[in-house]
Amino acid sequence: MKHHTFRNTILVALFALVTTACSKEDTYNWDFRPENICIQVLDENGTDLLNKENPNHILDQEIVVIYNDKKYKRKRDKRNTNTLMDEWEQEGEDNSIMRSQSPRNLALRYYEVTDVVYPKAEREYCILTFGEFIQGYKDESFTISWGDGTEDEIRFDYYIKGEDSAYPRVYRKLFINGDQYKDGTCSEMLITLTK
Repeated sequence: MKHHTFRNTILVALFALVTTACSKEDTYNWDFRPENICIQVLDENGTDLLNKENPNHILDQEIVVIYNDKKYKRKRDKRNTNTLMDEWEQEGEDNSIMRSQSPRNLALRYYEVTDVVYPKAEREYCILTFGEFIQGYKDESFTISWGDGTEDEIRFDYYIKGEDSAYPRVYRKLFINGDQYKDGTCSEMLITLTK
């Protein structure tokens, strides 16, 4: 009798252990970086119109983003652009780039980007950024007023499916004035406009 009781106790314990282990689902906690919409502006010859050294630059115009009925004026980021990546990101143990700051407030920012900031950059260039946006946007839009009477509408998607799975998928799409942007750099949310 003792033998059967001991055996039954062991079987019940093994059954409980196996069913508990099998019923546990793996949980994942992903941290997705906030996104900026980055805008480079060139003339028809490929000259950077945001570079103040270009005599035809457009920086003297009042460039404004209109988003959710609020206007955002262009401002220069006061940080040294050569150390911008150092301030934004830090090297992780697995040699991947890890975010070191919380998302910043929405703003229209101006940067001079150099090969020190982005080592793969072929040359120095200047950009405007509007953000930062955390994931969860579908068919979101804002308008850039260039201060010369012209405007461009930027529409974008930035959302994630499968956040609670082992393989989440990040979706990004950019549209300029209703047309999908087909530059191939959509993973970086970079747009090049010609004015």
